[in-house]
Amino acid sequence: MDWWFRFHMGLPPRPEDLRELRRIAPELFSRHRLNRQIDRYSYPQIEHEWILNWIASSEGYSDYRIVDAQNCPRPRCPLKEHPTGGNPQDKDSAEIRIDLMSLGGGKKEPLGVFLDAVRRVHARKGAVTAFIVTDGYIFTPESEHATPGGFGNFLQYLDVFELIEGSTLTIFLPPDAHGAGKQGQINWTRAVSEHVKRRKATVTLRPFRAGSHFHDRFYLAQHKSGELAGVFGPSMNGLSDNDFVLVGELEENVIARLKTYLRM
Repeated sequence: MDWWFRFHMGLPPRPEDLRELRRIAPELFSRHRLNRQIDRYSYPQIEHEWILNWIASSEGYSDYRIVDAQNCPRPRCPLKEHPTGGNPQDKDSAEIRIDLMSLGGGKKEPLGVFLDAVRRVHARKGAVTAFIVTDGYIFTPESEHATPGGFGNFLQYLDVFELIEGSTLTIFLPPDAHGAGKQGQINWTRAVSEHVKRRKATVTLRPFRAGSHFHDRFYLAQHKSGELAGVFGPSMNGLSDNDFVLVGELEENVIARLKTYLRM
């Protein structure tokens, strides 16, 4: 109950505090929260709204360490040469965000690390209208170790965004994905369509066009505001293994370059 101590101390919630609360009380994070009064005779110290306000204050805590150029520990620190992280033309900021990546795998499957990264990157950005997936093994249900779960992992990825009833989504997929046009794609399409339909939304599947083949796996979502954001990581069918993987945010300059290559 580390989160309980931080709550009473007035400290902002960390990502691990939010994960623990989401595990034990997912209703607090839902748009359809339970609308009931807490029995104050049984729980005199608990105020429902206090907890909700504390969760909402999570923006006061950052996963990122902010490093000033003057305090950079490296002898030949690149921040001192280019304070904005390698762009000598932008001199308005002397700070750079680091620690954008997370390591998953080892003792347990990295799916949780991946989903946490997606939640963090897309938090408070609003509803989504489209997804762009460059995973060339998206239609492969098992990993190279024959571990099943690839399709289910993608469905959990979609659930992070809490699809709105009546919404229409477009998912752009790699035209050269392994198994395209075969039984794997048919099964994947059926699973995704039925999953979205159960949430009373509709989905359209289309191939994207790009200047070249994508080797790495990018998972991007376009929000209703037009903002595009996303993460990189392993293939969906690898998120059920225990292999070590890196998951991280696609930074703004990367997103800008991707926009010049992608045709949707």
